[in-house]
Amino acid sequence: ANMAHELTRNKEGEIEMFYAGEVPWHRLGTKVEGLLTSNEALAAANLDWTVEFGELYTAMDYDGNHNLINKWRRTFRDDNDETLGIVGSRYTILQNYEAFDFMDELLGEIGAFYETAGSLKGGKSIWLMVRLPDHIKVADGDELVPYLLLKNSHDGSGAVTIAATMVRVVCQNTLTMALGGNSNKFKIRHTASMHDRVDSAREAIRLVNENIVTYSDTFRDMLNVEL
Repeated sequence: ANMAHELTRNKEGEIEMFYAGEVPWHRLGTKVEGLLTSNEALAAANLDWTVEFGELYTAMDYDGNHNLINKWRRTFRDDNDETLGIVGSRYTILQNYEAFDFMDELLGEIGAFYETAGSLKGGKSIWLMVRLPDHIKVADGDELVPYLLLKNSHDGSGAVTIAATMVRVVCQNTLTMALGGNSNKFKIRHTASMHDRVDSAREAIRLVNENIVTYSDTFRDMLNVEL
């Protein structure tokens, strides 16, 4: 169904999303209590499916013949055979479980935990989000929570994007808000060298996280300015 949140419902009728803490506006997904490992978060979000490549052919002619389309393939979900996109022959799939592994590698020793994860548009896009430990306290009762977001697409529409944000992603609109105009992000193309970029991404995210923490001084200065 074309609903505003655009969350995926799988063939069992389950919403492909989990969340910890505050209930999302759409009140959908699996609510969890306590901290989750990446494997637990993957299962709670119903993202434990994989993406495969399929061959493409031209339409049959009047004689019943059709030809293989070279250099292009379709990506599809292994659980329901639903086509997600058309990609070039050099495109490399980042599986959902690999995205969680990727995030685990990025975090290293940072004491963060998974906050939300889910699938959009039938599985064409997925996200996972962790809450970072260094919250920004502006004043009593005014605290900002920084997150680290990983967004991946299975339809060939974009790179793997890792971003620091203060927007809690629970649907398509909040994902757009978190990434739109956000300069604190790092992109990795879907190529064979994708996994070699972890060290570069980790350094970029470390610097971004430090920048977020320094925002607290700016916010406190703003708090003390009379308008």
